[in-house]
Amino acid sequence: MWIYRATAMAVFGATGLYAGSAMGATCAESFQAVGDPRNGMRYAASRTIPGISMASALGQVRSMALSVGFEASGDVITPEDGTILLTQRKGVTIPVITAVQVQPSGEVFVTVKLARGQLVRDEDAKTGLCTQLLDKIKPGKEGEAIAEAARRASRFDEPVSVDAQALSGELGKEAGRLGRSISTAPIRGLFSGKNAGDASELMLPFAAKYMGRRYIVDGTVYTIGPNRFTQRVELDYLVTQPKGLLGLRGSADFNGGNFGVQCQLAPDQRLLAGTLKGRDKVRLVGTVHDINTGGVVLGDCRQVR
Repeated sequence: MWIYRATAMAVFGATGLYAGSAMGATCAESFQAVGDPRNGMRYAASRTIPGISMASALGQVRSMALSVGFEASGDVITPEDGTILLTQRKGVTIPVITAVQVQPSGEVFVTVKLARGQLVRDEDAKTGLCTQLLDKIKPGKEGEAIAEAARRASRFDEPVSVDAQALSGELGKEAGRLGRSISTAPIRGLFSGKNAGDASELMLPFAAKYMGRRYIVDGTVYTIGPNRFTQRVELDYLVTQPKGLLGLRGSADFNGGNFGVQCQLAPDQRLLAGTLKGRDKVRLVGTVHDINTGGVVLGDCRQVR
C-alpha cells in the first residue's frame, strides 16, 4: 500500500509534501502517521539519496509502481522539485493516490492521504512507504538504467498533438462529469450509506491521470501577459466551442465559460512572447503542471514550428 501540486497541497495538509522536512535520517525514522483514522489518515516518509537526479528517482518509482499494478502520472520536473503521482484502483472503492516528490538535494518525500473509511495499520503503512518503495531507490548507474527502462516502456513523455479547442472539449467533458460527482457526493452518500469521498479525494485521481502529460497545442491566442505574482508569461488559448447543428461559435467574450487551456512560457521564450497578441496563431509544446475542473495549465512551454 503506497498515495499534485496545488490539489495535493489541499489534500496532504498545509505543509504540502514537505511535511517531513524535519524527519529522521532513515526512512523508518522519518515515518509519520498523522490524523484520526475516522477522518482518513495521512502517512509520510522521506529518505535522502546523495547524488541521485530527480529523473532517476522518479523513474525508479515509476518502475516499482507499475510492477505492482499501480497507474503512474507523467514526471513533472522543475528547477525546484520533481513530482510523480501513483494511483491504486484495485481493491479499493475510492482510488488511493501516492504523491512522490524529489528535491535537487536528493531528498525524496512520499505522502499518502486515505479517505474516510480506509483503514491501514501504521506498521503496514511504514512497510509500504519505506521497505517497498523509498528504501529500494538505488543511486548511480544501476538506478539510472532502471529509470530509463521505465521511461522507454511507458512512453509517457511522448507529446500528443492536439487542437486547443479539442483539448478543452475533451478534458472539459471529463471535468464536468467529475464536478457533478463532487456536487452530488454528500447526498449520494446519505442514501447509500457509503462514503462517496470528499471533493479533494475525488479530484486527485483526475489530476493524477493528466499530470506530467506532454501536449503539442495548436490554437489561437486569447490573452497573453506576465502573471503579476510569478512574472511568468501566461498564454490562454481561445477555446469557445461550436454549438448546435450549424456549429455556431460563441464570442471570445465567453471564453472564460469553457474549460481553460493555459501555457506558461519557458524563460527562454520571452522573445516569442513579445511577438504574440490576441487572435494570433501559435503552436506550443508543454507539460501538464496543474489541472482542476476549471482548466489545465501546461508549464515550460516552447514554440513548435
